[in-house]
Amino acid sequence: MWAGQKPRFYYEVKMKTYERKTFPRLARSPFSFTIEEVTYFFSTERHMQKFMDNYKKNRNEVSINLTKRWHMPIKLDLLADLYLYSQVENRGFHIIYKGRVITWQGAIELNGLTMTTKD
Repeated sequence: MWAGQKPRFYYEVKMKTYERKTFPRLARSPFSFTIEEVTYFFSTERHMQKFMDNYKKNRNEVSINLTKRWHMPIKLDLLADLYLYSQVENRGFHIIYKGRVITWQGAIELNGLTMTTKD
């Protein structure tokens, strides 16, 4: 590289410059997004952006589908987010939930719901 020239690829994330576009080891990836108590890690900035752009719409669609199926209002945002993450990030699975690192979908069990009344 010549003096004054930039490397071929640059990405700005968390105030750092990266020459690589892809981080296949999700644990070392600088691309992360936190919703409530869950931090999702992504192999590329594009995957992260796709998740960020679609998670609200996906939550609504999952809620509508479950409500139609069971004939009562159902809102499962965490389920919708995990499903979208598994669809968007195709190079692995790496999340942090309440300080615990989870690297395999099979290690997750969604157990229970909180029932509320509509007033």
